[in-house]
Amino acid sequence: MDFGSYLSCCPGCRKLINNDDMSRDSCIECDARFDWNQRRYAQENPGLYGQTVHDLRGESGPVIKFAEYREVSGRILEVVGPWAITENGIECLITSYFIDSRQLDESDWVSHVSAKTWVNPNEFRLAYEKARTIHCYS
Repeated sequence: MDFGSYLSCCPGCRKLINNDDMSRDSCIECDARFDWNQRRYAQENPGLYGQTVHDLRGESGPVIKFAEYREVSGRILEVVGPWAITENGIECLITSYFIDSRQLDESDWVSHVSAKTWVNPNEFRLAYEKARTIHCYS
């Protein structure tokens, strides 16, 4: 499914979203939730939200799909691999992992997160450095 189609369809049953769905924040057919803020951000920045992300099972999809599924908080400002730098910090799009922007000045994040078996240390280091720059810690 292409990016434009994804934004106009329910992520659960793939039916077209209508005004009734929008007022409920979920699909009338299958009750799947939508994140209208993330979808609005995606429409404003399709290049960023349309980038492909690969999860741990080898599946892939646009950033918006993972952002909705993981319930990413806030606007995504940049993406590095599976890491979304948001207005609130840094979040992983493929598993539940969030670092609040107020914690980005702590010195042990790179070694701590890089030790996890599912993390590509180079991607995380780059994402962390970009997040620090965006949130004025560098």
